[in-house]
Amino acid sequence: MIKQPEKTELYDGLHGGTGNVWVTRNVTKEDQLEGLDMFAKVEVDIGASIGYHEHIHDAEVYYITAGKGIFLDNGKVEKSVQPGDLCFISKGQGHGIQNTGDSILEIIAVVVP
Repeated sequence: MIKQPEKTELYDGLHGGTGNVWVTRNVTKEDQLEGLDMFAKVEVDIGASIGYHEHIHDAEVYYITAGKGIFLDNGKVEKSVQPGDLCFISKGQGHGIQNTGDSILEIIAVVVP
């Protein structure tokens, strides 16, 4: 199967964050692919953020493809991220991320049940 994204959605203040975030989903829960709830390209505008939120019923992975940011790991530790970094959010944990660079922060986000 090959699936193209249907649309790109713009969020202002995603999960209580600041600024603009664009999300282009290739896979969603509605696709009913076993073991995969979401596969998306996420673009965080300069100075913008995705607010801290918890994953009670699923887990997520961020793969940073471009830009620089600060990843809030489970609400406890802020960690600098750059291209090539992989951020794990286990079921029951939380996270947020802020673009601290001078270009768009690009992320591949994968959510699993």
